[in-house]
Amino acid sequence: MIVKGDRGANVARLQDFLRHFGFASFTRSDGIFGPKTFAAVEVAQRDLASRGWYDDDIDGRSGPNSARGAARLLEAGA
Repeated sequence: MIVKGDRGANVARLQDFLRHFGFASFTRSDGIFGPKTFAAVEVAQRDLASRGWYDDDIDGRSGPNSARGAARLLEAGA
């Protein structure tokens, strides 16, 4: 689970994903899970849910269900 307040390479990879697919308003991955990353995860969760690839709470936390939805997005090549 990657949550608000976390830092490091896993957060930076998450931010890269969010930026690549247009879920984030920021332009640089800094590895710090702050309010902008939280908001971007919520945007991603809503998008993935609308595609039927995410069926959990829209909570801004990147856990296993978010990862499964992200994997489906990557598989689809969207």
